[in-house]
Amino acid sequence: MPSLRWLHRSGRLPLALVTWLDRRPFHVAVGALAVGLAAAEQPRVSAAAGLVAAVGLCAARRPRLAAAVGLGLLAGATVGAARIRTLDAQMNVARPGTSIHATATLLTAPRPSRFESSAELRIDSGPAAGAHVLARTRARSWPAGGEPGTELQVSGALAKPRRKPGERLDWPA
Repeated sequence: MPSLRWLHRSGRLPLALVTWLDRRPFHVAVGALAVGLAAAEQPRVSAAAGLVAAVGLCAARRPRLAAAVGLGLLAGATVGAARIRTLDAQMNVARPGTSIHATATLLTAPRPSRFESSAELRIDSGPAAGAHVLARTRARSWPAGGEPGTELQVSGALAKPRRKPGERLDWPA
C-alpha cells in the first residue's frame, strides 16, 4: 500500500482505505459489532446508521463490506439493547418504597452498630430474585450466628440507603 501522505495528496485516500477494508471484512464486522454495542442505548440510531452505511457501500460496489457493516451494527445494537433492558428490569424490581417477602442468602457477616446491625443479602425468590440489598435489623443476633451463606426468610419495606452529611461514598448510586 502506498504511503498515506501520497494517497491524501493525490485524492485517492478514500478509495485506498475502502479497498484496504474490503480485504478485511471480518475485522470490519467486529468493529461494527463493537460500535453497535457501544451505541446500544439508541438502537434505532444504530440501525439507521447501519442501513445508511450498507447502502453507501453497496453503491460503491462493496457488497462484502456492506454486509459486514450492516449486520455488525444491527447485531451489536440488538444484543446491547437486550442487555440494557435486562439490567434495567432487574434494577426496577427492588425499588425503594416497595415491600418484599422472600428467601434470601446472607452474603457478608453482619456488622453491628450502636443500635442495629446490617448485612448484605441476595434475594433468592420472588420478583426481586437476584437483587442485592442491605438488610438492617435492631436485633443483635442473626440466624445461624450470621454466617455468610445462611438462608433467611426476610420481609419488610425497601428503603433508600441513608447517607450521612459529608459522607464520600454514594450508597444511593
